[in-house]
Amino acid sequence: METVFVLLMMTVGLSHGIEIHCDARQNGTQCYGAVNGTVSLRLVEKIETGFEYRLAICAKSTDGCINEEVFLFKKERFKPKDKYEKRSSFNDSSGTFDMRDVTRSDEAQYVLEIFDSVGKALQTLSISLHLFVQAAVSPPKMSSECLSQGQMSVSCSCQGDSVRYNWTLNGEPLMDRHLFSGHLDTQNITLTQALSGVLACGVNNHVSSYITVEDIKPCPGKLIECTLSNGTHIPQRWVSDNDSLCATTATTLVTAIASEYTAHIAASLAALLLLLVVAGGIYCSEKKKKKKTEKSTGADAEDVTYADHRLVQSADTRVRRAERQVDSGADAEDVTYADYRLVQNADTRVRRAEPERQVEYGEVKGSKVGGSGGQHNADSTEEESIYAIVRV
Repeated sequence: METVFVLLMMTVGLSHGIEIHCDARQNGTQCYGAVNGTVSLRLVEKIETGFEYRLAICAKSTDGCINEEVFLFKKERFKPKDKYEKRSSFNDSSGTFDMRDVTRSDEAQYVLEIFDSVGKALQTLSISLHLFVQAAVSPPKMSSECLSQGQMSVSCSCQGDSVRYNWTLNGEPLMDRHLFSGHLDTQNITLTQALSGVLACGVNNHVSSYITVEDIKPCPGKLIECTLSNGTHIPQRWVSDNDSLCATTATTLVTAIASEYTAHIAASLAALLLLLVVAGGIYCSEKKKKKKTEKSTGADAEDVTYADHRLVQSADTRVRRAERQVDSGADAEDVTYADYRLVQNADTRVRRAEPERQVEYGEVKGSKVGGSGGQHNADSTEEESIYAIVRV
């Protein structure tokens, strides 16, 4: 008969009630159980009617492997050996063998042999498994201690076989930057300064696991580094909260920084105020200048128009006098030409004035030269007489 080996490893726990299920139907299976716990082994898919099933421990010897029977299932009856009778059972509907109150002596290599109804061994259905025993982990106990430089030493202790450790801080895996010394997969670590939050230590092995948490706070004290007023440099160190070694320097530094910022702010505000005053002065000056220019321009135009109007009026009077002299036979050419030049100069000055003032001048000229009382024809005759006299 050819035996096929299946490795069944059973882990042992420290507490009662731990039950481990293992599917041992495949070749090379490893199963774990707990000390004082229960291991449930699925040996076959189903029990065939009339078949015989025998589970044995392969006890090693100089001659090889000697099988020591654990139980025999034959003719639908379960027959365990004496040392397993009170702590084992077999479920023929599922092909599962349960072993309770497991001890370290139960760790061994197991072989299942199957025979048909005529007693012929079926080698293709024969399997072998190994049962490994481990102690379950206990709930861990965590302790912490503050060190002289503000670091925190933390220890997580528990009992059990092949214990694995993992650490978290505030629900996130602890990182290397959080460690001053130690490794994340060990039970003792040293945290860096000023860490706080919920620190959790998790422990586990193949059969059990536990987590314990502790709310940690930064160690009392503070980190300082300064240069004293006498030039002495104080290197970085952790001191108690009431230490005043760098207190004066720190206060002086804060005061100096505050004074510097205050001076800068005051200078900035003064410059801004000066700019506002200058801008306001320029604006007011330009506004006044504009108003004065507009007023002066209006007044000048009015003066020029009025002066020219007076010249025209005077010349008109003199022309009329000249006409009367001509009528009386006097020499009026020189007088009339001089009066004409006065009229011409006045007209030129009026045209140089603003368009609005030119309109005003036109109105004044028409009213003054033309006279009053609707004497337009007479005025026109007088103007023609002026130019006629000039041409003589």
